[in-house]
Amino acid sequence: MKKLIKLYNKFFINSRDKKKFVPLNKVLVVSNTALGDTILSTPAIKTLRKSFPNIYIELLVNKPIYKLFNGYEYVDKVSIFDKSLKGLINYSNYLKKQNFDTIFFLHSNGPQDLFLALYSKVPNILKAINFPSKVSKEFSKFILNIPDYKNKKHIIEHRLDLIKVFEPKIIDKEMNIPNRFALGRPNNKKVNIAIQLAAADTYKMWPVTNFSELIKKINQKLNDNIQFTFFGIEEEYHLSQEVIESLSENISCINLCGKTSIEELPNRLNESDLLITNDTGTLHLSVALKIPSISLFSPTDSKIFGPYQNFDIHEIIQKNGEFINDKPKKQRTQEAMELITVDEVFELVYKQLKRLNKCVES
Repeated sequence: MKKLIKLYNKFFINSRDKKKFVPLNKVLVVSNTALGDTILSTPAIKTLRKSFPNIYIELLVNKPIYKLFNGYEYVDKVSIFDKSLKGLINYSNYLKKQNFDTIFFLHSNGPQDLFLALYSKVPNILKAINFPSKVSKEFSKFILNIPDYKNKKHIIEHRLDLIKVFEPKIIDKEMNIPNRFALGRPNNKKVNIAIQLAAADTYKMWPVTNFSELIKKINQKLNDNIQFTFFGIEEEYHLSQEVIESLSENISCINLCGKTSIEELPNRLNESDLLITNDTGTLHLSVALKIPSISLFSPTDSKIFGPYQNFDIHEIIQKNGEFINDKPKKQRTQEAMELITVDEVFELVYKQLKRLNKCVES
């Protein structure tokens, strides 16, 4: 299927009009990849809505996160992305019939995104970069925006650059999700620390043995009235069980990996006092929910992908592990993440719990 899409793109790229500007009226916002990437797109969506309140905005997302974003207050409609050739053709024809004038590709994958841009023939096409990645040569022929490759800035800023082409009056840099998830956190009898062990790639994961040692140290030195809740997808369940089984029975743990639906996840995460995590979608969700966090970065840059709001409640450990990125992905190990020590993370846990008035030293 991808071969057919690439073939179409190759032969019809030159049929695309050169850069052509029309005023905003009917807009499609594409953020059809993972949960975290879509949450990182929300400041651009909010800026678009607040600056142009009378335009129609449709959000195109991946099916697994549709139930989370359906009903999002800053758009008129949320649609599900179908990456099949038939799905792309049907949706492109829909864009033509409904006279959409603009597509903002805030985060998308090729060759499907290029096909949508070509086949739909929507006049205004804009595409963000996932810094330091670049827009393809094909896209660069007709997009309205000029991607900023020189400045290392937060990914939220790179996505806002697309909206700034139209000179918005209001810039909103704060991430959020639908208001129905904005519930107050309960006053837990136990201190509830959320743990996200995994990440999109193994080389971005802090070793599970380190997580195990950290939990033991927290329980021993700070507070034995702590519950540790593990979050993740179903495939990560056994990874969490590995950590839980390495702990003594008196340490309270709950393994929720694969046990929460996408619309249940925010409410379960809202029950947490603190999240300890790698560079993941769970981190971005906690930031949107204003849940205190400690995030661990080494091969990726927290100044680009880390928390970008409410800095008083988010702690970051950043190591210079970019050296690992020189290797092919399949050859990258956890060597860069191993630069982060258990003691460093423990000190930030102590700081966070003390700030929350939930730190009782044993």
